[in-house]
Amino acid sequence: MNELSQRTHTIMAAVLVCVIGVFYLTTIREGHVWGDDQCAYIHHARNIVEGREYGDTGFIRSPTSIAPLMYPPVFPLLLVPVYRCSGAELAPMKSEVIVFFCLALYLFYVAMRRNGNQWASLWAIAVVGFCPYFWDFKDILYAEFPFLTFTYGALLAATCATDMQCSGAKRILLGAAVGVLSCLAFGTRTVGIVLIPAVVFHDVVVRRKPTWFSAASIVSFAAGTALLRLLFKTHSDYLASYLNALSVRALVASPVYYLKCFSVLWDNGYSGVPQGTLYILVSVLALYGGWVRLRTRQWCVVDVFAVFYFLLIALFPWGGRRYLMPVVPVYVFYSLLGLDTASGQHTRRRCLILRGGAVAAIVLCFMAKYTTVNWTEVPSSFDRPETRQLMNYVRDQIAPDGTVVFRKPRFMAFYSGAKAAGCYEDEDDDVLAYYRRIGVSHVVVSRVFSEEKERFLIGFIKSNAASFERTFDNADFSVYRIQVPSSTR
Repeated sequence: MNELSQRTHTIMAAVLVCVIGVFYLTTIREGHVWGDDQCAYIHHARNIVEGREYGDTGFIRSPTSIAPLMYPPVFPLLLVPVYRCSGAELAPMKSEVIVFFCLALYLFYVAMRRNGNQWASLWAIAVVGFCPYFWDFKDILYAEFPFLTFTYGALLAATCATDMQCSGAKRILLGAAVGVLSCLAFGTRTVGIVLIPAVVFHDVVVRRKPTWFSAASIVSFAAGTALLRLLFKTHSDYLASYLNALSVRALVASPVYYLKCFSVLWDNGYSGVPQGTLYILVSVLALYGGWVRLRTRQWCVVDVFAVFYFLLIALFPWGGRRYLMPVVPVYVFYSLLGLDTASGQHTRRRCLILRGGAVAAIVLCFMAKYTTVNWTEVPSSFDRPETRQLMNYVRDQIAPDGTVVFRKPRFMAFYSGAKAAGCYEDEDDDVLAYYRRIGVSHVVVSRVFSEEKERFLIGFIKSNAASFERTFDNADFSVYRIQVPSSTR
């Protein structure tokens, strides 16, 4: 396309991203889903602000838990300015991650525009941006959106370096930029480790040899990672617990599980039949679009990253749908490219019908879903009077010396100030011995979570009734003081 057309597309993309940002910012909801990852991030940010040890969160990991003792430091660092100004208020932090999401969409558009169909790139960010799944996720304070920004930033820098008119010195600078951005992605979520192998693989395939660009990427990534580890004394403690929880059966089923997770994008809130139909059609188009890019040799570093990333997350069978986020824009882009290629083989009238029908199906799907959402409050939010009563009780009567067993231990540790451990399921004697070893003083049973999740804890307390005394009770929670002598108390 000519320069004017490219400029027009760029302006359209910028306006589209701004509209998405305004839509997200003006529909931020009260509360947060029950979880404790967000509490760990905010706790790390608070420790940085208050000059405490980064990993001092009061979280005690149970033997069967796979939760890390500490998270990478980049996302907490991003939360530090907001925490300084607003404390633990969630709305300002949600606003910050929304800005990162919008930036990620624009970076993805620019990267794919340089390597593919401009209209497909533009429509891809529109579909992703207005997708109810991403809109709903904006109210969850996880590291995914900043991770997308650093990831697509690194991929855009790598894409710019493939320009044959790019000088050697500029390629080295772009390599350093790739390394720094990859380091920030890795420092946000550890799966960012896949960026450098993907970039280097693409560079070697295109240039047919290792280059100074790849060397600059590797060196700057290694230096940045070492600096983050030195400054925050972070360490990876995930591998051992991961291997203990892993099974061959889960690994075999993992790719199929993640492929099925793409269907959440087309949830209409009413019926699974239209959702499944749209999922199949879009996925077939995505396969066709991917084949077109491969056949026409239009594939780029973003495509390589998508493959490498999917293979990596397939090793984590319990990752959940959010693990797919970095490849969702690629999936949507492929489907739109497939639609564009397939419809282009027909007459103009039929082409318009096919494209218009696809747009109508997606719009109707999204509109139907939006009629079912709660626009003011996050469903099943922890922000309830009963939760505040529990935290006040633990803060006043148990913290800071006591240790509490709770289904969401990092939530408990952040909001109450007590040390907290997750639920540990084993033989009763082994559980009691574990409680004594870590100095447990109280156990919290919740009626917020499903009965299945709390069944072991309820049964454990009933079968060892002489060892427990109920000291607090409201509609959602009961607190029991453990009478078993503790060696650490």
